[in-house]
Amino acid sequence: MEDFLREIGRLRLALPAAVIKGGTGVHRGAAAGHSQEFYGHHGYIPGEDIRKIDWKAYARTEQLFVKEFTEEKQMHVRIILDASASMGFGGRCKWEAAKLISLGLSHIALKQGDRLSFVLAGQKMEVLKQEKAGIEGFFELVCLLKEIRPEGASDFERIMETMTGSTTMTYVISDFFGEWVEKTVDFLGKDTQYSVLVHTLAQEEISPSIEGDLKLIDMETGAVRRIRATQQLKEKYRRRMREFMSRIKYMCMDRGMGYFMAECEEPPVKLIKSIPGVYA
Repeated sequence: MEDFLREIGRLRLALPAAVIKGGTGVHRGAAAGHSQEFYGHHGYIPGEDIRKIDWKAYARTEQLFVKEFTEEKQMHVRIILDASASMGFGGRCKWEAAKLISLGLSHIALKQGDRLSFVLAGQKMEVLKQEKAGIEGFFELVCLLKEIRPEGASDFERIMETMTGSTTMTYVISDFFGEWVEKTVDFLGKDTQYSVLVHTLAQEEISPSIEGDLKLIDMETGAVRRIRATQQLKEKYRRRMREFMSRIKYMCMDRGMGYFMAECEEPPVKLIKSIPGVYA
């Protein structure tokens, strides 16, 4: 964990060209404010006002930086981690990747002074953090997640009931298997300023290497189906899987939300760096 935190230590969360409201923190607010004391720089994010670029810094470094002032705003970052049984597919790979992604985003948010809410969507709906600030809360979160095992079906409708108050950024880490997806995406598109679906899948789910006669058991419902894994059937499955992933992606695009496909075999730090809203 120490090496993991060191590798993500310089990352930060920021809204892509959006207005941020809230208390004192590390993000620019909508108003210019009365205080214009220079605070520091951050790397230019596409979509930011180019008038805020420090051109003198660019002349020295040939890199784009934006000046920050003390009139900053705090974000409320909400992490929703799918802890249903299907997240345990493929041994530890998928669940461990999802946990590390959620912990990485949580650490970045808390370290930069934001408020964090962390919700588990599994057989039991659990709110592990509710608008908490302070990096000390991160290590408590690590201990809590160590005891969690993916089980049952995810109950995202109950989680929507917990999402009261304003949220600046919401990250949902899930495989998105279930009939709840479109309803949840519709809700997130209206409820928060910016949401990102982190679609976490194992390579074996995307392109399975199965052969012969098999008995398939649904990890969440227990339903059984017998199949013969012919080449034709596997190709049909791959095609349907590509359509499934594309559908989730375009649902997000239609609602102005972010989407990221996270194959769990990739290094977690590499995945986190590529998620929308995460900047170096």
